[in-house]
Amino acid sequence: MSVLPNPIILGIDPGTKRIGFGIIKIVRKEVLFIEAGLLVPRLRQSLPKADLLANIKNALELLAKKYSLNLVAVERVYFGRNISSALAVSEVMGAILLVTQ
Repeated sequence: MSVLPNPIILGIDPGTKRIGFGIIKIVRKEVLFIEAGLLVPRLRQSLPKADLLANIKNALELLAKKYSLNLVAVERVYFGRNISSALAVSEVMGAILLVTQ
């Protein structure tokens, strides 16, 4: 695997109500902060799942286009008790992975 010169990396913390993200650039041995924020895909509780996933897709595509991303890292889902929450976040994570491949 070759090393990219000055890669721009997107880090994602998936969720159903908010998706956290951070973008950094590595120049030589320095890590430069570019942007961080929240994507808020579910503006109202009744938003259909297809629309929720489309909102996530659109927001991620805008970030990718704006910053010409090279790499993406997605935090793993881990839940101890609430299986339904884990499943919902896993669906969001699947949409994120699909867009970022």
